[in-house]
Amino acid sequence: PKVFIQENVKKLLTNDCGKAVKKVMKTLRSIGDGAYDVQMNLLDTQEHGVPQSRPRVYIVAIRRDCQRSAIAFPAPVPKVSIESFLDAVERRPTMEDLPPETSKTARKNVKLILEHLTAHGHRPLTKTFTIDHNSSASRCGYMEDKVMCMTRSRSRGHWLTSHGRTMNVNEMLRCQGMERCFTQVISDPQL
Repeated sequence: PKVFIQENVKKLLTNDCGKAVKKVMKTLRSIGDGAYDVQMNLLDTQEHGVPQSRPRVYIVAIRRDCQRSAIAFPAPVPKVSIESFLDAVERRPTMEDLPPETSKTARKNVKLILEHLTAHGHRPLTKTFTIDHNSSASRCGYMEDKVMCMTRSRSRGHWLTSHGRTMNVNEMLRCQGMERCFTQVISDPQL
């Protein structure tokens, strides 16, 4: 091909003390006896117009006989607030607006993070923090004014402190740079 792009997780850079990525780059640069200009860069979506932290390694290769200029990765742009990607707040939540009691881990995680944030001078009921509430207590994390990497294992979305609920599908799509402009033929968790 004239051009190819590979994408991988950030861990590629440190896997096997950096030996894995060196082998990948050496292999790609050897294709066709050096027929490709191959460049790599770590990009995070939160630096490119969406309020989701999703760092990824991008490898771009352009066949030298087709290349008109050097490979240039996009420069970071100012970070955007998650607020404009979320539906309007219907009513301000209280400290009692938690996941249902049947979701014991999620409920406990949200309660602990809300208490932690409040104790450290934050106002999580008016300022948006996202909580990875369906994770184990030891892995439960949160982010201010952005959402952590959304994955298949978190198909129900992350908790929004300023909304007192989980993210809905449209919000998750917008935070990944997409709009609903298609007919949905699968369930929300599958989407």
